[in-house]
Amino acid sequence: MSYYEITRENNNSLSFRVGNISFPAHFHLNLEFVYALEDGFCVLIDGKKNWLNKNQLLIIDSYKVHHIISDKKAISIVFPIAPCKDFFALKKDQEFSSYVLTDDDLTIFKLLMQFDKVNAKNDLIKKGRINSFLGELIERQPLSPSIKKSNSLIINVIKYLHLNFTRPLSLEIIAKEFNYNKFTISHAFKTQTGMNIKSYINTLRLNSFILELNTKNERNITELIENCGFESPQTFYRVFSSVYSCSPKKLMNNFKK
Repeated sequence: MSYYEITRENNNSLSFRVGNISFPAHFHLNLEFVYALEDGFCVLIDGKKNWLNKNQLLIIDSYKVHHIISDKKAISIVFPIAPCKDFFALKKDQEFSSYVLTDDDLTIFKLLMQFDKVNAKNDLIKKGRINSFLGELIERQPLSPSIKKSNSLIINVIKYLHLNFTRPLSLEIIAKEFNYNKFTISHAFKTQTGMNIKSYINTLRLNSFILELNTKNERNITELIENCGFESPQTFYRVFSSVYSCSPKKLMNNFKK
């Protein structure tokens, strides 16, 4: 699995999960939605914590780095790109007035539950249900001009970091790669992602560590830390603690539930 889920973008299947939906940090073009079934559900988006109460929906927009860290029960749904083309054409450079929606009448919940096993239906039914759901969202959370304009440079920087985060990286190296002044690229990156480049790279490395720890039979932690790009175990533990506010062991136990 990769941090930048380009495979998700090329997949025409709809992802629907219910229960413990914990998942390491990742991003993709696809629209993703999280519906809390319990109070106190937390999702990190671009390094900021978003808290949901029961029957609240979180809209996760394209290319937002999101990390589902809560072990509370929720619904997660990711739409394939092809059936969303009408929505993307309508949305353009707009954004939702709010990315958190309170579902007092449970209409959103009922619409979401129609997507369970929808992959078995034909593409017209899938597209129809997706458009009905997105239309309902727009009715409740109208679109308005986006403060943050699309920035293809930063998207390319993100992809570059995905491919090279295990190597030694610095702002100077990245700026030289894209032929930009380091201060310009640093400011643009922080404006669009809400994170500085160093924090973003560390998040990539932490994500890689967690995924590798879950899939490798041999668990030489020191070697794994080095392979993920951290310069030392001390740096790794400092970064891990600042992001997750818990030990690696405790977080891994949450993923195993």
